[in-house]
Amino acid sequence: MFIRLISTTLCLFVGCINFCQALEIQWTENTTPINPFPAADLLNTGPFTAGNEFRMIINGTASGGGEKSVVDGTATTPLTWVFDDVTGELITVNGSDTLPAATDAQPSNPGIGTSGAGLFLNAPFLIPSPIGDFGFLAPFAGSDAGNFHGVATISRTDLATNGTFAIHVPVMELHWANLLATPGSAGGGVNFDCQVTNGSVSCTADYQIRAAEDAIGFAGQWLQFDLKGITQGAQGPFVLANLNVIGGTMRECTIQSGDQVEVEANIVLGGGAVLGSVEWFIDGAPAAMGETATLFIPFGGTHTVDMTVTTTTGETASDSTSIEVKDTQTPTLEVAFLDARTDSEINAVSAGHVKKVKISVIATDACDPNPQTNVDITPIYKAEDGEIIKIRPSKASPVIETDALKLDGVAEDASGRKAHDSATLEIIR
Repeated sequence: MFIRLISTTLCLFVGCINFCQALEIQWTENTTPINPFPAADLLNTGPFTAGNEFRMIINGTASGGGEKSVVDGTATTPLTWVFDDVTGELITVNGSDTLPAATDAQPSNPGIGTSGAGLFLNAPFLIPSPIGDFGFLAPFAGSDAGNFHGVATISRTDLATNGTFAIHVPVMELHWANLLATPGSAGGGVNFDCQVTNGSVSCTADYQIRAAEDAIGFAGQWLQFDLKGITQGAQGPFVLANLNVIGGTMRECTIQSGDQVEVEANIVLGGGAVLGSVEWFIDGAPAAMGETATLFIPFGGTHTVDMTVTTTTGETASDSTSIEVKDTQTPTLEVAFLDARTDSEINAVSAGHVKKVKISVIATDACDPNPQTNVDITPIYKAEDGEIIKIRPSKASPVIETDALKLDGVAEDASGRKAHDSATLEIIR
């Protein structure tokens, strides 16, 4: 959890105090594409189609499904990048327009693998729509991508003055399904060349993916962006926030009927805003208050966790995620023969004495409080070649001397997972 205060006097970030201000760039739809596009190879210079801001292109032809939009002009919370006025570092991203589903198979960040939903868990800042499993992680201060690759920076923060500036991203970690590429890692980073005019911003980026950066099959292709937006400093109270699920959104059922899940709010306050409250909801019902909380998520199905941050003057920010609790562990089962008088476990009895023997069946499961059990007792008789077994005509059952009894047990939990155990009681003659 971090709370960052942004004002003309104080900036508090993870225990560090700095004097700072904030600079916001709020991205809007690209209604006036640059023509010609300033492509470095002089081949891919055709303008974007109005309304689109991203494409992958090679030899003058769009690839990867053509042009995409990364900005939703109708979004309630516009896509916004916030920079520190002193360091120029990107300090948060808010309002990504198209989030992937929590169940999409995406690598965790940093690196390749399917252990977590990288885009979903790690604050995407550019996601082409409608492809919800393709996008770039936001390398802001304190994020996984920022910690690993370095934080994106802006070259100047006095954007009230017309002129040029640049945004430098050390690595634009690109996720596609369960694959990953790292544009910028071998080419000195990805640069957005920008112009500000009377508060309006226009930025372009043109970067060719190197073979050393590619694990997807995109080597040689050009990433191109044509972004439009507006800029302002932190004027007036505002709050930005996103939630973090500690341990991830795919959970193992660790207590009866669910799991205790720790969540935290990452909050940016600016323009003199003061934090009023942080509220947590599970499937729409109030669940907890505070910057951090422990929520009980029931076993079975997907549950929605919502967070709402409110300032003392009424500004709000919200975030949402889905959490699923599964039961992948089998129950434990112990079966035994017990002396009925002492409840001590026994494995043999004398045939010459009458003895009361108790059957013990103990089944436990972390998630299911009452796993179902079933036990069978089977007599064991050691037969020899040529031996004659007497059959009672009236009952059609053999008359044999039992040498031992075998106890077989099965326990099944609510997820259908089964455990087996057995015990043997020898009869000594």
